[in-house]
Amino acid sequence: HLRRQSRRNPFTMPTARQKRNIHKAQEKLEKETRKKDRAKLGNLPDLILAKNTLTRYSRAMLGCLNYLVFCGVVLSEISSERRFDGLVGEYLKNLWTEGEPKSYANMTVAAVQHFFPWMKHRLVVSWRLCSAWQRAEGASRVKPFTLMMVKGVSGWLWSQGEYQLAAFILVGFMAFPRTGELGSAYWNHFGFDLKRGCFTLCLPWTKGGQRRSAQETVVVRDKFLTRFLLKHFGRKKRGEKFIDLTLYAARQKFKLACRTLGLPDGFSLYSLRRGGASWEFQQTGSMEGFC
Repeated sequence: HLRRQSRRNPFTMPTARQKRNIHKAQEKLEKETRKKDRAKLGNLPDLILAKNTLTRYSRAMLGCLNYLVFCGVVLSEISSERRFDGLVGEYLKNLWTEGEPKSYANMTVAAVQHFFPWMKHRLVVSWRLCSAWQRAEGASRVKPFTLMMVKGVSGWLWSQGEYQLAAFILVGFMAFPRTGELGSAYWNHFGFDLKRGCFTLCLPWTKGGQRRSAQETVVVRDKFLTRFLLKHFGRKKRGEKFIDLTLYAARQKFKLACRTLGLPDGFSLYSLRRGGASWEFQQTGSMEGFC
């Protein structure tokens, strides 16, 4: 038996039974890997909406239900979907009269569709009122920042000891991510290349990335900003947040900087995204570089 085993060629092809066993082992390993990855992501119903979006929907839905109860509506006696649509429409009319923001109306109708999925495509009156509101007020667009404004605001913030917010302003203009995306970024989302004078910013939870289930990455080719971040923030741990301030505090300090420098009203942190995209297009003349 030992002599026969020693003569066996180690490079012979596996038998059909061995192939089946290998295939089963691979399937089992892949299944366990998927199981661990999904355990990290959480329960499937919790992945329908992001946590922040779910919080906003809950507040909007609670406001609508509180209004209906205040008006004497017994929720358990709502007999039809058309009746429910009309009641939501009455709440939207109240929001309009009370001077609430337009976003409250859209969020309320979207919240109703989320918590009552069978109402989708049945909120005819509510969506028509939202469309009328949109046409009447139009979209409120912030003014774009220019490169000179960015240098002035970030320089003033740096002189006041707001080092992280100054870096936030510069990166927000050059990489033009959304304000919330950059505010939730960590230092391990950055990758630096001193030889090429550029850095990458990986954004795992962007608006488009969630729809495509893919992580989006921005490449910023700016030697000064690359060296600036490495020089002043190179000792940051990879698990630390890019900016310790809350977005509310960052917006307040940003407004203070704009007022101090005598900038007109109409600018916000989102002006960095608008101005950065416009500046990049002016420099390259191509939409392919940043779309």
